[in-house]
Amino acid sequence: MKKLLSHITTKKRWLRRAFPETARIICVLFLLCQKLTEAYSTTYYVATNGNDSNAGTKDLPFASIGKGASIAKAGDVVIIKSGTYKPTTRIQPANSGTQNAPITFMAEVNNEVIIDGSNAASPTATDRLGLFTILGTTTVTQNWIVVDGIRIISSAFAGFHARYATNITIKNCSTFNTGASGIVAANSSSIKVLNNKVQKACQAASASLGTNECITIASVAQFEVAYNSVSDRTVDLNNGGEGIDAKNECKDGSIHHNTVFDLVRQGIYVDAYQRNINNIDVYANRVYKCGAGIGVAIEEGGTLTGVKIHDNIVFDIPRAGIQVRGYLVNGPMKDVFVYQNTVVRTGNLQGITYENAGILIDADHPNNSNMVVRNNIVAECAIQIKTKTFSFLTVDNNLLFGTSSTPKPTNPSVLYGNPGTNAILENPLFENTANADFRLKANSPAIDKAVGTPLSTMDCNDFSRPAQGDLGAVEYQKIEIVLSAENPQEKNKDLILYPNPSKGIVTMSLYAEAGKTFLIDVLDSQGRTVQNTNYVSSNTGQNVVNLPTERLENGTYIIHIISKDGDRISKKLMVQQ
Repeated sequence: MKKLLSHITTKKRWLRRAFPETARIICVLFLLCQKLTEAYSTTYYVATNGNDSNAGTKDLPFASIGKGASIAKAGDVVIIKSGTYKPTTRIQPANSGTQNAPITFMAEVNNEVIIDGSNAASPTATDRLGLFTILGTTTVTQNWIVVDGIRIISSAFAGFHARYATNITIKNCSTFNTGASGIVAANSSSIKVLNNKVQKACQAASASLGTNECITIASVAQFEVAYNSVSDRTVDLNNGGEGIDAKNECKDGSIHHNTVFDLVRQGIYVDAYQRNINNIDVYANRVYKCGAGIGVAIEEGGTLTGVKIHDNIVFDIPRAGIQVRGYLVNGPMKDVFVYQNTVVRTGNLQGITYENAGILIDADHPNNSNMVVRNNIVAECAIQIKTKTFSFLTVDNNLLFGTSSTPKPTNPSVLYGNPGTNAILENPLFENTANADFRLKANSPAIDKAVGTPLSTMDCNDFSRPAQGDLGAVEYQKIEIVLSAENPQEKNKDLILYPNPSKGIVTMSLYAEAGKTFLIDVLDSQGRTVQNTNYVSSNTGQNVVNLPTERLENGTYIIHIISKDGDRISKKLMVQQ
């Protein structure tokens, strides 16, 4: 018996020694395989004068993007040379990448690769896919693919489409005149839609056809939709066409720093529909000249929890600027926060009596809880804030300029002008309201007035907010500028920008005293501020300032350096990405 026990004990010791060693060997083999995958990755080329029988090298490129998509594997890069490509069917990658070796499809020159869907048999309104489709299955997702700098035009249905996919990035792309969404992701996770331009989406001329939205995120976990421009759908042709929509079973996502304009329907929409939406952050967007601004809803009986709408600028909207909706089947909402937004000139469409408000809260499900509207600036709207009488709603500490109250009805289901508590009924004193410059003047009553929770830590321009920040989306920047004790205009009259034209970044050589702060504004050809930043000089004399330009479209801009006394040093900048 002792001998048997000794044998068993010896065997256990051997197993304890053997298995850790086996585990280490497996890890090493895994890492070696990963390194081999990266080492043996291939760069393929596609050109309009190529041939799909070629090897796909730089000198012998393929002719079609579809050929590259059919053979690219983990770690491979497909570089597409400038030109217009007219595939006969949709482009669909056959393989997946990995975290350390994604598959990348990229234009050699951003937006000079045009995929024209005029001759493509797919996508269609029946298959509901895209001209560039990343498609897994319900059991095997397609993973780790990057699409960079490609332009899609005239797709019969969607432009870019990702379904049953994970870790997909679509960036620096553009779409024009698509039958359905310019970009759509559905039943997926870890999706990034960054710095794209979507124009004339959802153009299919069928009143009954559901085309989704210009950018659609449907049942996606962990997503980011940021720095996109969505515009130019001014005629309602079908059942779809809102600007950016996160809907159905979406969770843990953000919609930020987008510009949405010139749409017949709503700019940004968060809708649980029949499912459950959780933890969506909508911030630092600029929405104007749309049918409605930013909306939250449950159209068909789902649930919605944890939606934050903050630091957005919404203006020149005929209906409600920001609305938490209670229409159709409705459903319970919890923890919905609308704070530190700037809403101007909304709800003024002649003849409307319901959505005639800057902020409208009419979500009336009996199980709603914890809604907060706080620290916003709402100005020049038909009625600034309009709500029903809700026990779950807090309206507090908003600056309201214009009609802010109407008699509270005895029927709690009737909307009324609700200024809430601690309202500041004054002119917010914007820099230039007519030109949509909603920065605060130095004597604005909105400065340092934000209280309570939640509070944002960064404003819409990514400036840090202090512990007690300002109301609205734009934090006042106290400019303490002395560019030079000598004549700053003289010192900087030959302000140097290089390279000019710029691609991605421009460097400035600027004279300033050490430790001084100054504001740099970038204005487009119409005089609108499209980018601004502040800079603290490190020394007295010439300072080198690097200004990123990768998010600017090609064109001519004016850089203004603004002094404390109002002096402006200006220089023309050309951007050619």
